[in-house]
Amino acid sequence: MAGAGIRKHIIFDNIVSRYGSYAKSPFQRTKLYNMCYREKMKLLAQGDAATAVGIMLTRKDRDPDFFFEHTVDAEGRLQNLFRCDSQSRRDYLDYGDVVVFDSTYKMNRYGMPFIPFVGLNNHRCTTVFACAIVSDETEATYVWLLNTSLKANCQKRPKSVIIDGDAAMIRAIRKVLSDVWHRLCSWHIEKNMQKHLNHKSLKEFRALLYYATTHKVFEERWAAFVRKWQTEKTKTWLHRMYRKRTLWAASYLSGGFFLGMRSNQRSESLNSSLHLHLDYGMTIVDMIVHYENCIVRLRENEAYDDYTASQTLPVTVTECQAIESYAAKAFTQANFYMLQQDMKKVQEICGCVEE
Repeated sequence: MAGAGIRKHIIFDNIVSRYGSYAKSPFQRTKLYNMCYREKMKLLAQGDAATAVGIMLTRKDRDPDFFFEHTVDAEGRLQNLFRCDSQSRRDYLDYGDVVVFDSTYKMNRYGMPFIPFVGLNNHRCTTVFACAIVSDETEATYVWLLNTSLKANCQKRPKSVIIDGDAAMIRAIRKVLSDVWHRLCSWHIEKNMQKHLNHKSLKEFRALLYYATTHKVFEERWAAFVRKWQTEKTKTWLHRMYRKRTLWAASYLSGGFFLGMRSNQRSESLNSSLHLHLDYGMTIVDMIVHYENCIVRLRENEAYDDYTASQTLPVTVTECQAIESYAAKAFTQANFYMLQQDMKKVQEICGCVEE
């Protein structure tokens, strides 16, 4: 159970529940902890980093299209590790038009950022293209990461990327993917808004964030917002946000292709699964094994969605029966319902004439 990411105290509670009481348990909590520790030490006998690389080599033997690369420093210590299996590589070819980077995971023994590369599949659910563990968050590291990702995927470039706002990542994207649309995650902007701005001004700032206008109108509204709400406390933050306006304001991003995503929180199923069991005591091997378990669960969900889509058709509700019926067969249900909502709006505005 520990290998599946279940914490040791939960494992022990399950054992106690099975046997009815602490007294009837075949061993005490301390013994369980010691057993888990000994098993981990067996795995890490060669050292955590060496064991992690060994696991990658084993995966490569089993899966010829498995891709991984790593770098070491002058003393032979692991710096960066990138991996994606054959299924992830196929998923990227199918669904890699929009890629979400999230470098905020640092819950491991070494404080090394864990970076999943994710997107949306044809059911508009999370699909994972790759993951990396890096030693720092410098521009050089991110350049290596992006170039390695391109190498793993036959140099296929995404149409757009969503990032968490890391300045080094922005510079790396402009260097490696200069022709690719990129935007800041709106969820992180929302958090910073609430930290830096007066709560009375949030509604007006959200209008700048989410509603597209011409560039001229945006500039006029921004100037009005600054005149009304800027203080000595908010001046620096507002100036910084204005310099980055092309990365967050809908007025500058409306021409980009983002599959309706504005936030890396759209990868919620992966985020929640990872955060559920991550802790600061995790080794690199722990992170890799846990990540792989998460991928298995996500793919099981995708297989279920595929089965459901093959066996059922959504109900048509508008007056455009012919169009809806065709769309119901052509699209997955998640995408069909988006189209259906748009058709309802059109019908409300002008009605629908079916020829």
